[in-house]
Amino acid sequence: MKVLQSGVPVRVRLTFVLLCLYAAQACGTPPLDAAIDCDRLLPGDLVISEVMANPKGLDVEAEWFEVFNATLRPVDMAGIVIENSRTNGTGIQKHRMTSHVIEPGQYAVLGQTAPADAAHDRYAYGMELGELRNDGGAIGLRCGGVEIDRIVYQAALAGVARAFDGKLRPDAFLNDDLDRWCDAEPNVVDGERGTPGQANSPCAVGAKQLFCAEADGSQRRVADMPSGSLVITEFLPDPKAVADEDGEWIEIFATADLDLNGLQLAVNGKMSPLVQQTACMPVSKDTFVVFARSALPTENGRVLEALPANFSLPNTSGVMSLLVGEQTIDTVVYEASKSGVAWSLDRQQTNAVTNDLAINWCPATTPFGLGDLGTPGAENPFCPAAMPAGHCIDGDLVRPIRTLKSGDLVITEFMPNPDQVADSDGEWIEVFAKRDVDLNGLVLARDTPEKLALTLDSVDCLPVGGGSYLLLARKSDPTINGGLPKVDATFATALLSGNSSLWLLRGQTVVDNVSYTSSRAGVALQLSDNKFSATENDNSTNWCDATTTYGDGDFGTPGMANRRCPAAPGDTAIGKGWCYAGGNTRETWPPALGDLAITEIMADPHAKPDTEAEWFEVFVESDLDLNGIVLSRPGAAAYALDTTHCLPVAAGGYAVFAHVDDIARNGGLPFVSATFPFSLPNSGNNMSIALSYNDTILDEVAYAVTERTNNAVWPGIARQLHGDTWCNAATAYGAGDKGTPGETNPPCP
Repeated sequence: MKVLQSGVPVRVRLTFVLLCLYAAQACGTPPLDAAIDCDRLLPGDLVISEVMANPKGLDVEAEWFEVFNATLRPVDMAGIVIENSRTNGTGIQKHRMTSHVIEPGQYAVLGQTAPADAAHDRYAYGMELGELRNDGGAIGLRCGGVEIDRIVYQAALAGVARAFDGKLRPDAFLNDDLDRWCDAEPNVVDGERGTPGQANSPCAVGAKQLFCAEADGSQRRVADMPSGSLVITEFLPDPKAVADEDGEWIEIFATADLDLNGLQLAVNGKMSPLVQQTACMPVSKDTFVVFARSALPTENGRVLEALPANFSLPNTSGVMSLLVGEQTIDTVVYEASKSGVAWSLDRQQTNAVTNDLAINWCPATTPFGLGDLGTPGAENPFCPAAMPAGHCIDGDLVRPIRTLKSGDLVITEFMPNPDQVADSDGEWIEVFAKRDVDLNGLVLARDTPEKLALTLDSVDCLPVGGGSYLLLARKSDPTINGGLPKVDATFATALLSGNSSLWLLRGQTVVDNVSYTSSRAGVALQLSDNKFSATENDNSTNWCDATTTYGDGDFGTPGMANRRCPAAPGDTAIGKGWCYAGGNTRETWPPALGDLAITEIMADPHAKPDTEAEWFEVFVESDLDLNGIVLSRPGAAAYALDTTHCLPVAAGGYAVFAHVDDIARNGGLPFVSATFPFSLPNSGNNMSIALSYNDTILDEVAYAVTERTNNAVWPGIARQLHGDTWCNAATAYGAGDKGTPGETNPPCP
């Protein structure tokens, strides 16, 4: 005879159990798995109709669930086993009930405790069940091996019961449908939302979630999602870079401020919840949201910022709907998809009406992540079928292309033979726009119009403003191309060092072309800034070698104003020609004697090096252009502000001239009108500055501090003029040096 660890023989223990089954009053409560009559209860006779799993107070005192008697007779619940578990049935805990009678059509409330001040009769099951799970769980009623009812409930808001729809009589079959449950409202008992011991209130439309939890724990009503407030704009049913179960995704667009709580997706009639959380999930108007089978970019093909959801999109065709409760928000019908290519809604058709039309959908063309095509989370391109001929996309508008005509663009500078980097990395071409145009259809060719190097072709408008520069280069990376500024487009065909030509074309129209015979290594060929036209750049005498370094050390001014080439016979003097202002050409406004006055000088900055932070300030008496003014000091080469741009300054304003215009390097100057190359001596006999125009000196000042030896200035302190008196500045600016650059000087002490 086998003996248990307790020392009681098996035969004796079995006899004891059987005796207790027939005489429970003598042996205590029967075992949980004992078979008893349970008053002849059948499945569905008792129905679980409401659950308060997450009360605001202590769970042990305030959580409860409600049971409805669906029979026509009183039911004593003695012997019924209550089961509390996770939604998947694991982690089960049990309690066998003692006597508790429910009248027909009435409710019983069951909880861990039965408070004396409760507004309803409550059965206390004690601690055997543990606590009901706040993040969702299951509750079952079982008797004698028969499951009378079992429900699964979703995550619970604090102080809000989950209630079976009060529009329906509690039913043990219908309450298996999560869509027939909702947050309890509006009756309030004990300061919390629920109707324990009473009929439930009707749910809103469908099983819509009514309340959500803010981050601080407070609750608010879920913002409505009316029909059309969400629009399906893009989806990938058949990813190629990763498996379908990881890489399928759907993009939706919000046309109003709303909450996504309770949002569901139906695909070919199969419903899948997208958002099942109790926390509020707000989305702002004009925002894209992406739901993906996997939210991890390492798994989903590099879809960033996606929300996880369990759904499946057929590759062949389908009907896809967004719903909240029983309300449909948007529906689209799609055809068979191509592997690795998303279906994309035309960017001008982002609404729940026009996205019903097949013509407004097209296969995506933009690569993302690991190489599949689509724009998840970003605005879609236009669909080609919706683009009229001769039109392009400008922001949110489709407009006619501003077609290029002969002379609209001028080739003004090019580097055929870089020295600091390889030709294949550092070649570039600068183009100047004479008016506002679109570059759509622009072609760059070398030697002949047929030898194409670059074609700019896009459904988006490629605008360029009059008076601005376009930089075309072999490479766009400044760490590779010799330190070029922003590159607008790249080309593949190599430039020849000599005996070649460059062509700009649009269809059969020659917009501009230039020919050249030779070039120097590391030196760009530069068109004189007063010869910017498609006819004058045909004359080789209007071209000269660049003398200003850029980037890694080659010579040129890519994307910036060119210098004036040495004057040819009959050429106009500096400042007598034209200049560009706001994309238009006008005569230069020259300065006259008395129009300019040097008012402040920083010759010895302390916060930053002299080579970066020296500056001087000029007061402007009349409206004029700085273009053509010559800056000079004794012992240094004069520097002309020689540019195609007007550099206007209004009367009563200030111009600040500095070594560099980078505020992080120049000591914190508020603005810089123009830069100059020569240094300002801190001491000695050359401490003066002059401004001239057409060989006429407009102003000249000496800035030495005569009371100091060797005519020195004080480090970190500017000399400033007030009235007729010069003195040391006392006001700090920028990085800590003293001066008032670009501002009215205070009185001298």
